[in-house]
Amino acid sequence: MFSRGPLLVSITILLLVPSAAAGEDSLLGAMRAFDADSFNSAIELSSLSQQNPWLEVYRLHMRAEAFMETGDSASAAERAVSALRLVTAGGAEAHPAGKSLIDLAVICGGPAIALPFITDSNASRLDPQTLLQVGRYYLTSSDTLTAASYISIASRRRPGIQEMPLLNELVADGAMAIPGISAETSASFASSAISAEEMETARILTGIIRSSGEYEWLAEILEGDLLAATGRKTKALTRYRAVFDSDIYPVEGKRRALQKLAGLQYRMKRYRDASASYRTYGLYYPDDPLAEMSTDRSARIEVASGRWETAVDTWRRIADSGPKTLIGREALLGLAVVLERLKRNSEACEMLQSNIGGARGRLRSAYLYWIDRTCGGIPSLSGNRAGSFYAKALEDGTGFLNADERKDTFSVSSIEAGTRKIPFPGTGLSADHPSLGAFRYFASGGRKKEATECAHSYIALLDNTAKAACLGTLYEEALESGLESLCLELTVDNAGLFAGRTDYIEYLYPFAYGDEIDRYSRQRNLPPELVLALIREESRFDETVMSQAGAWGLMQVMPSTGEWIGGKLGRKDISIDDLLDPGFNIEAGCWYLRFLLDRADGSLVGTLAAYNAGHGRMRTWKKKFSPHRDPLAALELIGPSETRQYVRRVLDSMSAYTTQTSSEIR
Repeated sequence: MFSRGPLLVSITILLLVPSAAAGEDSLLGAMRAFDADSFNSAIELSSLSQQNPWLEVYRLHMRAEAFMETGDSASAAERAVSALRLVTAGGAEAHPAGKSLIDLAVICGGPAIALPFITDSNASRLDPQTLLQVGRYYLTSSDTLTAASYISIASRRRPGIQEMPLLNELVADGAMAIPGISAETSASFASSAISAEEMETARILTGIIRSSGEYEWLAEILEGDLLAATGRKTKALTRYRAVFDSDIYPVEGKRRALQKLAGLQYRMKRYRDASASYRTYGLYYPDDPLAEMSTDRSARIEVASGRWETAVDTWRRIADSGPKTLIGREALLGLAVVLERLKRNSEACEMLQSNIGGARGRLRSAYLYWIDRTCGGIPSLSGNRAGSFYAKALEDGTGFLNADERKDTFSVSSIEAGTRKIPFPGTGLSADHPSLGAFRYFASGGRKKEATECAHSYIALLDNTAKAACLGTLYEEALESGLESLCLELTVDNAGLFAGRTDYIEYLYPFAYGDEIDRYSRQRNLPPELVLALIREESRFDETVMSQAGAWGLMQVMPSTGEWIGGKLGRKDISIDDLLDPGFNIEAGCWYLRFLLDRADGSLVGTLAAYNAGHGRMRTWKKKFSPHRDPLAALELIGPSETRQYVRRVLDSMSAYTTQTSSEIR
């Protein structure tokens, strides 16, 4: 809601005024004042209760946050509890503020006032700070069993730097030695402490684990982690190796130590050693969930080092046993590329045909493409996933995958104006609910984040019949309010309601921000469908979104990158507000795309991979995999699985936009 923590959030930034505009509703005015850090004004403007219980929860939540900011914790706690009563049994059940209100109540008023609202179902979603405070409360009440339960849940929530002071206190007070705190819980806290550079706390926790006698191996691994974190990496390698080579430690300990060993070897650029360790992991623990990932990493290290035959032998282990995971199925595509380069096409074709059964979606398109390419003459993509970028690559050659060779263009704004329609005639919104009233209130008031929350809560209440009856009207209201991201989410989340619809693609791949995309894509000589596709995959057209990595806005620009690009554009002191402005965000994103394209010789694969993983890797990829010459081969050889999947998603979206703007459709 109004949380300022480091979670994935969407923040609506309005005109920063400390009081309500003329004729504006008092709650909206209060929210505007809160956004402007005018907390006293927000409190004054939000004094009147709302009849709609959902709006009343938003009002109370904002007032609680504002009172907390002014130092009045008692008033903040009182409002948070009042809101929680509405969320629990006062007409605002299923309100999205429930979790954050509990966190707020604990911060401002202590755990005791929040306990009536904490349940088994919501405890796992609370902040680690809240869980640790509740655990400490039960410790002071001598209820060690309940305390251990909450502390254990907190360990699974991965505490960060802000939780460290409280964790340090609990550790110093001996809380981690009480019955019910497992070695795994202590180890998880120790890892969090190491990440936060709280080494003394990590050492104490490691000592507690060692003293138990049963988990000596876990303490040894944590000692290795401490050594690595304090710059003694060679000694850390020795510690991990000793655990793996030991005859007395259990398989679980040896398995974890080998993963740690391989990861540290890779970070130390001991690539051959890392490859051998990853390969050993896949060989020794073939049924482990990480086995195929480890084998794949080993093979990719060998590919990057030019040892093609070794890579083939390594990947062959996955092919011979049959891939069990997504990474395993992706690995076989890398194997096919290398086999083709070694002129062993028939071997590649046979291997892919034997394993295509488990491939789905974009991965199936990739399999079909490489079967077509290595076998020759098999029209595998003509009627199967024909709209994918792989099919277009077969039809048009590599021209589709080189931005500078694409000649056709179109006006996004003109298409946007012609596609603002609704998916169903609709019969109105049949189920009245406070969340629906709150959606309309916030949508009309320009509060996109809150409107989206309320719409999702409303739609979750309905069965499929009711959804089909009202989805069109809800979509239309969202569209008219400029909530393109909500429209896309409604479409994706309710795909089953579009069965048999030939125009489904138009709702899955909407046109928005046409004026900005037209202007800046032309300025940087970019295909507009590339910009649309990237926005769709990066932000789902939500101009206010922030990622966990700290990237902002439509094209997910990092603050440091935005500052750098701003300098190139003659602008200084780029702020978060600038990144949330659709105009500047698209301008910066288009500049960055052109910067990457110029360095990738126009290759979309190389450019998108660098957009996702950082342009520092561009030179290596360009030298080793030549994405400008053979883009789809390069795609399968790029190291990070996340990056390969990202490139496929954006290219598939780009293909869909190309299809929509073709003469057959328009």
